[in-house]
Amino acid sequence: MPNLTATQIKNAKTKDKPYTLSDGLGLTILIHPTKSKAWRYRFQFDGKSKMMSLGVYPDVSLSDARTKLMKARELVAQGVNPIEQKTEEEGGSILFSEVSKRFLESIKPNISTHHYERSESLLRLYATPKLQNHDMQNITDKMLQQIIVALVDAEKIPSAQKMHGVLNQLFAYAKLRNLVDTNVCRLVETTGLFDTAKKRNFPTITEPKKIKLLLENIRNFEGNHWSTKQGLLFMALTSLRSGNIRSAKWKYINFEDRTMTIPKAEMKINRKKLYEAHDFVLPLSTQAMVLLESIKPLSGHGTYIFPSIRGDRPMSENAMLTYIRSLGYTKEQFTPHGFRAMFATIANDKSNFDRDIIDAQLAHKIGNQVSQAYNRTTYLEKRRELVQWWADWIDSL
Repeated sequence: MPNLTATQIKNAKTKDKPYTLSDGLGLTILIHPTKSKAWRYRFQFDGKSKMMSLGVYPDVSLSDARTKLMKARELVAQGVNPIEQKTEEEGGSILFSEVSKRFLESIKPNISTHHYERSESLLRLYATPKLQNHDMQNITDKMLQQIIVALVDAEKIPSAQKMHGVLNQLFAYAKLRNLVDTNVCRLVETTGLFDTAKKRNFPTITEPKKIKLLLENIRNFEGNHWSTKQGLLFMALTSLRSGNIRSAKWKYINFEDRTMTIPKAEMKINRKKLYEAHDFVLPLSTQAMVLLESIKPLSGHGTYIFPSIRGDRPMSENAMLTYIRSLGYTKEQFTPHGFRAMFATIANDKSNFDRDIIDAQLAHKIGNQVSQAYNRTTYLEKRRELVQWWADWIDSL
């Protein structure tokens, strides 16, 4: 039976924090401190909790909200998600949290694991807490600008730039599907906002004694999950990006050829040029192979080489960085990405290998498309020699 009356809703007072009044059957009205009152329908669909916006009071009266509720319940009973059926003619709207989920699902097959996780993380950490219960049509460019400016003020310039890009893509997605009338992110004023951004040179260590100490600290520290430690040691041997370490799968390893083949979709490649790219073949040193063999009993039964502490899925984005911080290294002293700069600096200074070979090992672009194809073939054996030289150099410390 319905619980609310029109008088109750009209006289509902605001509080310091948002609160809800329930009318039953999943229909609630959310009372904001800003005095706005928004109808919500909470329901289960495909085993998951969903929330659908039914409009704002008093534009949508109690009677109207109940009518919308019954229509939505009928759709659920028929196995249809009412959120996806909702149209502007119904006077309804859709929440940012729901559009965000659908947007992420739509881009996941078309971008690398690293870029997907970065987009998901940015939305989850910075946008969703501010916008999750807002109707998409009611979100303004000022609201988006506040999120971006907050990141700039926190000196997270690269994250602010990426946040702006992700929000622009999300609202473009929503506009294309008639969920919003305008891509308000295009109205966000960013002139001069990112001027303080500078090309990041990741802090690294190049003094042999300090490198030896770093590796010893990583091996001896017992405060974190084993996969984080082994992931960092594998990163030191291979100079892979942290995203490739976290998403590394056992099926990428060819134990006979001693190589690791990373799908091109997981490499740092311009999405527009992905079609002309190739999978990245990484030769592995004897030491890297020994490391893999040693952890095979721990994760070889699953998908990921360096799984999360929570099960067979990639370790969290910050796991390796947190490990390094636990060792006492500040952001000015070292980050996991610094292993790449460490390798590049020392290989260029102390080895007899050409710069192109070193860059190829780092998966950097070299020359035009023809020369890049040449690098993938001729350079492989030279890169095999390079990675073994590097592993032996580390062992000699």
